Amino acid sequence: MERAITRWLAVSGIIPFALCSALVILNWHAQLAMQGLLVYAAITLTSFAAIHLMLGVNNANSPKWFALLSIAPPLCAWLVLLLPAPWPTTHETLQCLLMALCFTMFFAIDAWGLSRNLINRWFFTLRTSATMLAIASLGLAAWWIPLE
Repeated sequence: MERAITRWLAVSGIIPFALCSALVILNWHAQLAMQGLLVYAAITLTSFAAIHLMLGVNNANSPKWFALLSIAPPLCAWLVLLLPAPWPTTHETLQCLLMALCFTMFFAIDAWGLSRNLINRWFFTLRTSATMLAIASLGLAAWWIPLE
């Protein structure tokens, strides 16, 4: 039952990524959709902090730095959102690509955690699907953002 709920939450968590990137691609309220996509990506990255904190604190086998790592996702997301706009027409593209890079980086850390038995395989499989869809949504939005 717990896994089913977790799967449902993961699938529903992908909806804003897919919806916002589709709106950007269709150029329908693209700026608002891009802003929504970037903010949602930042919120999602911040939720990774809770996962890493839980794994670092509750698992006796985890290294001490794993719990300290929990501050990294929100800081990375915050920095990407605060990124100054040196070239206004490419600002959101750069932000999307950096958010995708953050997702990739924290996915690699989770893969490392899986290799050390700090993360359950079923959870990692679920995270893999959700993370790949989030990265794809950010990449597609970055590619298709209308230039003004």
